[in-house]
Amino acid sequence: MRAVNKASFSLLVLILLSGILHAEEKQDPAQIEFFETKIRPVLVQHCYSCHSLESDSVKGGYLLDSRKAIRQGGDSGAGIVPG
Repeated sequence: MRAVNKASFSLLVLILLSGILHAEEKQDPAQIEFFETKIRPVLVQHCYSCHSLESDSVKGGYLLDSRKAIRQGGDSGAGIVPG
C-alpha cells in the first residue's frame, strides 16, 4: 500500500466529513450507513487515538467522537464548517 502523507490524509478525511456534516440534522439511513462503514473506520484507525474522549491527551482540543464535537472544533477553531 502506498504511503499517504499526513496533510493529504487529513484533507481527505475533512472532505469526506464535510459532505456528511453539511446535511441537515436528520440524515437518511444511507448516509448513516456510509458514515459507519466508510468514515468511522478511518477515524478509528487514524484519528481517535489523539482526538477522542478515550485518548490520554486530546490533541488540539479537537474531538471526533460526535457530530457536535466535530462541528465545534478545537483550540484553533472549527474543523469543519457546513456549507
